[in-house]
Amino acid sequence: MKLKLLLLALSASTLFFLNAQAEGGKGNSSKGEGRNPAKMFEKLDSDGNGAISLAEVQAEERAKRMAENFSTIDTNGDGELTPEELKAHKETRRKQQAEGKGPQKAKGKGGMKMLDTDESGSISRQEADKAERISEKFDDIDTDGNGELSGVEIRDHMQALKSKPSQSKSI
Repeated sequence: MKLKLLLLALSASTLFFLNAQAEGGKGNSSKGEGRNPAKMFEKLDSDGNGAISLAEVQAEERAKRMAENFSTIDTNGDGELTPEELKAHKETRRKQQAEGKGPQKAKGKGGMKMLDTDESGSISRQEADKAERISEKFDDIDTDGNGELSGVEIRDHMQALKSKPSQSKSI
């Protein structure tokens, strides 16, 4: 049962990703702040000083990932995030994702994020062993042979499954 739920979550995450790609990366968060960095920054900068402190990030539930990566984003180490630091971090993540490296976008605790316990942005063979069907197909999905499954490899595998209905139960 858990495996079925995991596979359902993985499929849903993949479909969400593909839908976002088909729309050119455009989408709407519940209030629109997710796609408008200026509005997001304004909302997080609760004291209006032009920078976001860790306390301000932690106070916003939707900014949990930002809080987890605060020290990485804060490149000058002053304990505050500036719009420039956020923009640079977002650009770096965008490039990594385009190359199939770094953390991949995932919603909730489903799919790839659930399996990627070390938060490396890819699924190792050890992590894949938690999902029997993925583990069984690991070598087929790992097209670059590096021993890890990237979001791109999983997406490509899921797309291939869609074009071959008779093998749709692969993972």
